[in-house]
Amino acid sequence: MKIFKPDVAVNRIFDLDLNILKKNNIKGIVFDIDNTLAFNKEPEPSCEIEAYMNMLLKEGFKVAIASNNTEERVTIYSNKLNMDFEYRAAKPLGYKVRRLIKRMGLKRKQVCLVGDQLFTDMLGANMMGLFSVLVVPFDGDENSFIGFKRKIEKIIMKRWK
Repeated sequence: MKIFKPDVAVNRIFDLDLNILKKNNIKGIVFDIDNTLAFNKEPEPSCEIEAYMNMLLKEGFKVAIASNNTEERVTIYSNKLNMDFEYRAAKPLGYKVRRLIKRMGLKRKQVCLVGDQLFTDMLGANMMGLFSVLVVPFDGDENSFIGFKRKIEKIIMKRWK
C-alpha cells in the first residue's frame, strides 16, 4: 500500500509548505486540475489560483498541468494560466508526465506531482519516482466511478494510521 502513499498530504494546495519542496530539491510542480486546483465544472482558474501560480513562478518553480480530462477542458484551463500541459495524461501511466518533465528541463527527482487521487496521481507519481503531494478532494460532484474509487481510497488511507 506504500505505492499509493504520498510524501505529503494537504487540505488545499495553498497549504503546501514550499520549504519542504525546496528542502527536497524540487524545482518543478505538475498539477492535476479537477479537485486539486478547481471544482470539476469550473471552466477557468480562479483569481486565487492565478495568484498562487504566479507566486510559485516568482519562487523559482516551473509549473505545468497533467490531467486525465479532455483536450478542451485542460487546454482552456491551462491556457488561462499560461502553463504547459498534457491532457488525457493517462495517469498513473507516466509517459505524458515524463514528456512534461522533459520539456521543463528537469530530472524526475526534481519534480513534484500534486493531485487528489491515490489510483491516478499518487500511484503515478510514486511509480515515476516523483515527490508526491495529495490534496484532499473538495468537490463532491464526481461521477460514480470516481465515487467508487474514493471508497477504496478511504480504506487504504485508514491503514496508514
